[in-house]
Amino acid sequence: MKIAFVASPKPGAQRALKELSDRYGEAAVAEAEFIVTLGGDHTALEALYETLAMPAKPVFAMRTDSSTGVLCNSLRVHGLIERLHAAARVELPVLQAEIEQAGGRSQVLFAINEIVLERQVFQQAK
Repeated sequence: MKIAFVASPKPGAQRALKELSDRYGEAAVAEAEFIVTLGGDHTALEALYETLAMPAKPVFAMRTDSSTGVLCNSLRVHGLIERLHAAARVELPVLQAEIEQAGGRSQVLFAINEIVLERQVFQQAK
C-alpha cells in the first residue's frame, strides 16, 4: 500500500513522521493510495485543500500530542494499514465562492471549511 505522509513542522509531528515512514515507507502524494496527516486540524485542512485539484484520495488525519484536532484520529503507529481500511469514509463538500473585485475582475475561490471576507480600510473586503 502506498501512503503519503503530510506532517506539521512541530517536533511531535516530525517524530511521528519519521517513525511512520520508517515503518510503512512513504510515497509521493500524487502516487499514494492514502494521505495521512500528522498534526492537528490545520494540517488536515491544508492537505485537503492542496489535493482539491487531484483525483479524490482518502485523507486520514492523526492528532499529535501537542495538537487539539477535533477532526483527527488519535496517533498510533501500530496497525495503520488496518485503521485505514476500517475507517469510515466521509465526503466533504467543497465550498465555492464567485467574487467580483474592484475594477470588475471576477475570481472563483474554493475552500474546505470556510470562506471568510475581512473588512479592510476604505470599506474594501479582502
